[in-house]
Amino acid sequence: MCEILARIGNIVNISFDVGVVDRKIKRFLFISLIVINVPSAFCEIEQKNFQGSADQSTPISSYIKSIFSLNPLHETLYYIGGLAITGTAYIKAKVFTDSFSIDNDTQDSSDTPFFDRWLLFDYSEDIDKLSDYTQYLSIALPGVLLFTDMQETFLSILVLYGESMLYSFGVKYLFKAFISRKRPYVYREDTSSELLSDQDAINSFPSGHTTMAFTSAVFTSYVFCLSNPESKFKIPFWISTLSLAGLTGALRISSGSHFLSDVIAGAAIGSFFGFLIPYLHLNRSNDKTMRGTNNGLNITLLPEGFGISVNLSF
Repeated sequence: MCEILARIGNIVNISFDVGVVDRKIKRFLFISLIVINVPSAFCEIEQKNFQGSADQSTPISSYIKSIFSLNPLHETLYYIGGLAITGTAYIKAKVFTDSFSIDNDTQDSSDTPFFDRWLLFDYSEDIDKLSDYTQYLSIALPGVLLFTDMQETFLSILVLYGESMLYSFGVKYLFKAFISRKRPYVYREDTSSELLSDQDAINSFPSGHTTMAFTSAVFTSYVFCLSNPESKFKIPFWISTLSLAGLTGALRISSGSHFLSDVIAGAAIGSFFGFLIPYLHLNRSNDKTMRGTNNGLNITLLPEGFGISVNLSF
């Protein structure tokens, strides 16, 4: 696995050093560099035995393999679907988006929801850059799983993580491509003409930073809880990862780059795919994984109509 990760890391490093002009592409490559190189840096960690299972001699790698079920064909289709969504958004944004112009005069914020007007800030480049760093740190969170004895199965987890990130990225990009919403700094008096002339000034909804941060936070925490069902650190783990993702969202608001509703939408999208992808790959034929839980969607026909219940366990 280490050799594979090293090769992928070299490819990403080479791509990043080529010098792509587009800022978003640079960010994407930088994120990929982090995701690939963080696990490869810890490839020499000694594997331990899983302490929470009934059989103390069962290696964690066997337990993780029993939790998730991956199929090469299915995973290929997942990635194709995610790329299709991203490609559709890209074509809409680059080909079919009309030119725009924003007057230097202060815009009227009355067309924004009243709860968004409560948190309307001037643009801050320093806070904007800080939110970049917290986002990158959030995206690197799955590397922490290597400290929970998932070393031998980390490549499989990385495949699922890639799917979660790809769908979150594609969906948030799709929203941005079809929904033109001015960023908060457009409504402030001291905003520079350079910011107002940038196409990104009308890509406020949803918050991409928050989307990616919550995708990683929920994915990492959910996988950790599945692989360590008896751990006393499950709740602290959730609090820590979600706090980091929440900090990213708060910074996006305070930097004047997003409204509160943008951040909430981004958190919802990220949390959805961060949970959905690993959940869809659960090996439901394994009693150990599902014992004591009743995860799923149950639809029952009642005399008055249909009853729907959703049971999830963490």
